[in-house]
Parts: sequence; structure tokens; C-alpha cells
Amino acid sequence: MSSASSLVASRSAALATHLSASGWWYWSHGMPALRMFFVLPLSGCSSSLQPAQAHLHSFLKLPIPISSEEQRKIGVIAASAGNHALALAWHGKQMGIPVTVLMPTLAPLAKVSRCRAFGANVVIHGANIGEAKLLAETDPEFAGLQYINGYDDPEIVAGAGTMGLEILEQLPEADFVVIPCGGAGLLAGSALAIKTLKPTCRVIGVEPKRCASFLAALEAGEPVAAPTTPTLADGLAVPTVGGNAFLVAREYADDIEQVGEHEIGTLRCAGVGSAGRYRGSDQASGGRGGVDQGHLP
Repeated sequence: MSSASSLVASRSAALATHLSASGWWYWSHGMPALRMFFVLPLSGCSSSLQPAQAHLHSFLKLPIPISSEEQRKIGVIAASAGNHALALAWHGKQMGIPVTVLMPTLAPLAKVSRCRAFGANVVIHGANIGEAKLLAETDPEFAGLQYINGYDDPEIVAGAGTMGLEILEQLPEADFVVIPCGGAGLLAGSALAIKTLKPTCRVIGVEPKRCASFLAALEAGEPVAAPTTPTLADGLAVPTVGGNAFLVAREYADDIEQVGEHEIGTLRCAGVGSAGRYRGSDQASGGRGGVDQGHLP
């Protein structure tokens, strides 16, 4: 399970990410003006690696994710709609580790192409990450490859938490942090970091209505498969949240909100407008840090 100490250890090896300020947003119904900041996932790397996965360099340097030097030669495997796959492919290339990624049919072509350009063996399979993951873990063709879970390995969750540390380093006065939730790893790590350092800061997880896997887990008391249909937030289309991530996020996140496709599209545009070089199609296809009127707690 992730801890504050493991977050600090991951932070020492992580690539820095930066916040970009939007203009002031004014709300109706007498609500005060809000200043929004977006995390820029492109800093420190030529590819669109999300903050949690851009720190994968620190995970691969640890002895637990890659179990041995022999395993490094054999390689690793993961299922991802694009972001974890990109990070794994990028760092695998840098460290000489063969990488195989199983990507669902909904994975954006641009991300598939980038993974191949980074040297990964890309296999397209399944309607969502859950189906791709099942094949990765059960097909004899992939026997011997170590599976790297992009949202539930404790080291991955700890690395995701470095984003929370960086947000408070750059914006210690933050009142709310809004974090996209797919498999819940980014939410779990960041919420743990933020609530440990600043308990008064509210951490809100956001997931698409078309794949509300975290709310399904909350209602069931444990991770369960949620109904999933195609969504603009392709990076969040994880039918079942991770067990480790769920336990941490349930403890530290203040609330979980659902958003529809209209809101996701609106926040994508907001992310493009306020962050400049930030492309809304990356990670959640909705932008980290955005809040939509009517969904602010």
C-alpha cells in the first residue's frame, strides 16, 4: 500500500510537471470568482505523458516493479488506452527493456502510433482496457512477461502522488484539486499526498458517466465491473478500478463527481485555451484541474 514516505521516495526521481493558470472564472448564483490551474503533462518530455505516468522512470528504477535483471531482458507487458502505454514504451526504450502493450480498439490512433514509434510491440484487442488486460494476463503468448498495472501497483500509485506534491509546492494556497479517475491510481496517490500535507484542501475525483467505475465500487463496497460505453475521456474508460487504488482513494478523496460528454468536451476546450500547448485529447481528454459549473461541491 502507498504511504507518504513512498511518495517522497518517488518524488526524488520524478520528472517535474508544471501548473498553468487560466483566467478568472465567474459563476452565477452568488458564487465567488475562481482561478483555475491546469497541470501540463507535456513538460519534461516530447510526448504527451500524463504526470502520473511520466514518473514511471522512478518506478522502473526500483526493484519491485521489475523483479530481476533477467526480467528486464525478457520484458514487461501492460494494458492501456494510451497514456500508461506511452510512458511504459518511452521508458522501456530508454532503459533497454522490451515492452508489449495491449490497447483496446478505442485507443486513439495517435497514441498507438507513438507507442510503436517508441519501439513497443503493440497489440490491439478488446472494446476497453478490461478486455485488453484479461488477454495480457491469460494468453500463453505473453507468458514470462511481467505485467505492469498502470493504476494499481503500489509503486505506480506512489509515483502518481508526486503530482499532488508538485501541485502544493507550486500552489500551496490551493482550495480544491480536481483529478480525473479511471483506474483510480492517479486519484489515490495524489489525494494521499495532498490530504497528508494540507488536510483542508478538498480533493475531488471526476469520472465519465459512461464509465463510472469508482462510484460503482463505492456502492458495492469493492471494485466491480461498471457498464462502459465509448467516451471522449478514453483514458478513463477503465471498467473496474484497482483494488489498492480504491482503498486509498476511498480514504483520502473528499468526493467523486460524474461528468457527461458535453462537460468533458467543454473542459477539453478550456484546457486548450488556458494551457496553450496542452492538448485536451491527452490523459482524460478533459484536462486536469478543471471544474464545471454545477459540479463544484
